[in-house]
Amino acid sequence: MRRTAGARLLWSPLPGREKEAARSLFASGEELEFAKSQPERAILEYRLLLSSPDATARAGALLRIARCQRTLRRPADALETYHRLTAMGAARAAGAPAELVGLRERAALLEAAGHAAAASRERARLKAVLEQGLHQLDRATFEFYAQGIPIGADAHAWAEGVEQLWKRGAEATRGSEVF
Repeated sequence: MRRTAGARLLWSPLPGREKEAARSLFASGEELEFAKSQPERAILEYRLLLSSPDATARAGALLRIARCQRTLRRPADALETYHRLTAMGAARAAGAPAELVGLRERAALLEAAGHAAAASRERARLKAVLEQGLHQLDRATFEFYAQGIPIGADAHAWAEGVEQLWKRGAEATRGSEVF
């Protein structure tokens, strides 16, 4: 079968199957970052993972590098790192596609720095990505990244309708009747 038409959904009732990098990959960097309060050394540790063939390891490393750069009050470096994270697309970091994480964090950093127009452009990019439905998201993840972003009512209604139908189908297979 081949899909030839139809609307993309903002979120899916199906749980995502995308995996993130194992937390153990980041343990030594996180020890430096949190337990020893050495974010500069943690950055060096995280950078070792940027050559990994695993995109989720690279995405997780970029996320942590940006966090350290923010701690060190280097917002320009963090913005660039989040830009690189955004370019990783669907690779998972922080429970979501890297693209969403990067765009949201860039908007927050720009807003905090008083760059309202640039922050607005990042939120517009985030809105476009969310509305295109390119990434399989669960509802909670979608709603987190859509906070403060006006999403089209039609697209929202489609996702809501599919979710309700999915629940009814699941209940019917258990022998429950739903009215």
